[in-house]
Amino acid sequence: MDVKRRFMASDAAALYRLLDARRDVGPLPAHAAAEVSAGVEHRTLKAAAGAVPHTSALSPSLPRENDDGWLPQEVAFFSVDGPVSADVPYDPSVWSSLCDDGLQSPADLWREERLYKFATVRLPAWVSSESRNYAKSKVTADVLYKTSDGADVIDWVDLPYTCEPELLVTPSSGNPGFNGEVKAPTNTMLREGVVYALLALRSAYMNSPPGFHRFHSVIPTGYALLAFPHVGYIVAVEMVGKVFATPLSDTFVLGSPQHAAAIRSLHAPPQGNYVDASRTSEGWDAHPRDVGRSAILWTTVPVVRAEPVDQSDVAQERFYKIVTCGAFDGVLKRHQAAHRFRRLHQVYTVYSMLWRSALAAGEGMPGALLPASLRYGDFSVVVDMPFVRGRQSTYKELALAGYVQEQVAEAIAWPARRGLLYWDLREPNVMVHEEHRRAYLVDYDDMVVRRGWAPAGVDEMLAALRDDLVCRDEGVDAKANPKMIGSGMLACVDAFLKDE
Repeated sequence: MDVKRRFMASDAAALYRLLDARRDVGPLPAHAAAEVSAGVEHRTLKAAAGAVPHTSALSPSLPRENDDGWLPQEVAFFSVDGPVSADVPYDPSVWSSLCDDGLQSPADLWREERLYKFATVRLPAWVSSESRNYAKSKVTADVLYKTSDGADVIDWVDLPYTCEPELLVTPSSGNPGFNGEVKAPTNTMLREGVVYALLALRSAYMNSPPGFHRFHSVIPTGYALLAFPHVGYIVAVEMVGKVFATPLSDTFVLGSPQHAAAIRSLHAPPQGNYVDASRTSEGWDAHPRDVGRSAILWTTVPVVRAEPVDQSDVAQERFYKIVTCGAFDGVLKRHQAAHRFRRLHQVYTVYSMLWRSALAAGEGMPGALLPASLRYGDFSVVVDMPFVRGRQSTYKELALAGYVQEQVAEAIAWPARRGLLYWDLREPNVMVHEEHRRAYLVDYDDMVVRRGWAPAGVDEMLAALRDDLVCRDEGVDAKANPKMIGSGMLACVDAFLKDE
């Protein structure tokens, strides 16, 4: 049987896997088994009780087909903002300049009329450029070169003066001529290059045993070479919830020293640790539950990890939240939904760094804060943190003076003094253990990073959070207060901010 490669979702967590039409899932590949036996850090997460409900598959067409099947916004995003984590060995403004006027979608980069403009940005001194709208007008050669009434026509050659040169440029008299041909490849070139690099990426990173999904502490990264004709550039392919495809190099002639230099600049991310999570185990909940694909899933019972994969977080009972690639689609614009995954990466990178630095320095941290990290898997990310036993807090506990308010306020102020502002304070995001009189602040997804800055008080912190809303432009009322319950809580946070 002719087996056709398709792009589809494999399971309830909507962690999409590239499988063939038979959905064959083989055993752990030999090289992965060898890594495990050689001592590469590998831990299996097993949740106790109730499997996640089944969800429908997303099945875009093959990348070579000339339709809008790939890159669909649910799974991928082409960006000129620079890679999420890969080093950029060139000036990214080269690519940003391509998008300064009217770029509506990645496909716009491949429209010929856009290329004409940039092809004439640099011209010989003796060549002038006509001021015309390439997108709306065509100019024949006899008009561009001002031939009329048979002028420049010779008896033995019939020149095609009715053709339409693409570059509207003319040389001054007595100087060399200059023009050219600019061809835009179809945007299937990007589709194919990214998909092929993605397939290679998955073969290197996603070697989990059958029935499990692998999540890495480093971003799974690949590289695609795009060339047409003889000239190419490198695109980074990163798996951060969605697939981020981002130009990574200047252009070069294939086989040239510049080509070799671009290849040498590529780096392999350092080997990180990873965890394999069961996709069929019980003890999960999901949101939303009434659609084909769940956007966010989380464990309702502790996931037991016998040994730590990170010495800065040794708790055996884990809480586990999966955010799938489509989590923000439908409520945000395409670029905003993709940027949310960038923000998650940034927030948890900074938070983990603060936690490790404090631990290494022997600095006391608020007991209401928990170590938390973001891991990267198949079209999803997972927040990995200790499981907290207890109940949700109440409005009264947060709004009025008491041990809950005091512990939570301290937990908000500590990262704020280090440039990380907590936003989403509400009852479900504080867990209370009454027997031990402990409160725990959870859900750090919406924190705001302000590097090199610390608020002098709660008013400055709230102003910074409102400014962030304006910059995000996500349709949220920027005049609204960040989610911070009651004047009593604000006063308590203010006291901790001013105490240091």
